[in-house]
Amino acid sequence: MLLLALLLPWLTKAQVPDTLGYWEPGEAGGRESTVVLEDDLSIRLRNVKPQFLAVFVERKRIIRFGDAEHIATHARIVLPESLDPAYDERFTPWTLRDAPPPTRWLNVRLDDFSARVVEPVERARELPVSRSLEHVEFRTLRTLENPWSHVMEVQDIAPGEVVELHWKYMLPYDFNWPATNSWRNLEWVDNWARLTSWRIFFHDRLPIRKQRVELLYHLKHGLVAGGARPGERLEDGNEVRLVWEHHDLPGCIHEPFARPAADLPHVTIQLVPEDFRYWRRDRLSGIAFPQPYWLQVIRYREARAFWWRQVSRKRLPDKQNALVREYIRQVGGSDTSAVQRMIRVHDDVAQRFTYAPDRLWYMDVDRGLPRIGEQVRDGVIRDISRYDMYAKLLNTLHLDHSTAYVLDKRIG
Repeated sequence: MLLLALLLPWLTKAQVPDTLGYWEPGEAGGRESTVVLEDDLSIRLRNVKPQFLAVFVERKRIIRFGDAEHIATHARIVLPESLDPAYDERFTPWTLRDAPPPTRWLNVRLDDFSARVVEPVERARELPVSRSLEHVEFRTLRTLENPWSHVMEVQDIAPGEVVELHWKYMLPYDFNWPATNSWRNLEWVDNWARLTSWRIFFHDRLPIRKQRVELLYHLKHGLVAGGARPGERLEDGNEVRLVWEHHDLPGCIHEPFARPAADLPHVTIQLVPEDFRYWRRDRLSGIAFPQPYWLQVIRYREARAFWWRQVSRKRLPDKQNALVREYIRQVGGSDTSAVQRMIRVHDDVAQRFTYAPDRLWYMDVDRGLPRIGEQVRDGVIRDISRYDMYAKLLNTLHLDHSTAYVLDKRIG
């Protein structure tokens, strides 16, 4: 009996999960507030060769839910999750930004998802989860993709309960690698086009009491992490582990007029694997050297500038050129300088022209040419020729010009 009396407190403690600290007396907001008590995020880059490279994202969250409205909002988990909401919401109208933004990753594989209630006085209780797929249109350089997200809706949560969520999914670097080792890589855009440059934000819509974020990669990945400095960096041979730890993060990522890139700590990731798509040869020497993907995209666009200059200034009869010159004569006039005529033309484009999104062209149904002359005659600016139309107008007026790429401060 004496031995049983001595062991009874220990046995009682062993049967109760270590969650008593989740209910602290006097906490701001009380038990009606919804807060992330623990947040553990792990991002692992596996395999070195691009044809096998994949990103594994695993997260465990312990959330104390408040009222029924918070349960309806935050018990709906969309995977893959958004690690950079400001960027992922750039195509979403402000009035529709109540829900987490779609992430537009391609070929996502969900490996695990579980939810359970962690009680202070009884054993954990598994929660039922409703699963569905959500499709979002995503326009690439030449195609219109339809990536999917996994929508997980956790059910049977009561106000005040503490729920432990765990999920894991995989993002392939290039699922279509056999088909992209040629000129067709622009027709088969995959996650490789976005993984070259991305960000990780620590803050969330909900306040986070305790957080740990780790990033694991191989030195041959060529990964460079900038922004917030990690609290811990461990190297084991060629394997690198970066760790960030935070406490008491406010839920401010979705505040109106917020500029997270300027005001909140975050990590910027530059990934430079040994992929031929990020290399080019010097025009004169032929020596190969690496270049970032964003520079490749810009050069692809700017390389047509010289061609448009030659086309717009040729003297042979051409229907499209004749329509462009007639439009400039009618709108820009002929009694002023070329700069003043271009100003009038630009005002007309900005105020009168309509926008054509070219969905059929991106779906490979419409394979016709842009026809710049017919566009300016009909007052239409097509998505596939936004740059080309201005280039042709400027070159027709013999005006030297360069392209300026403007950054949005809200995105960063």
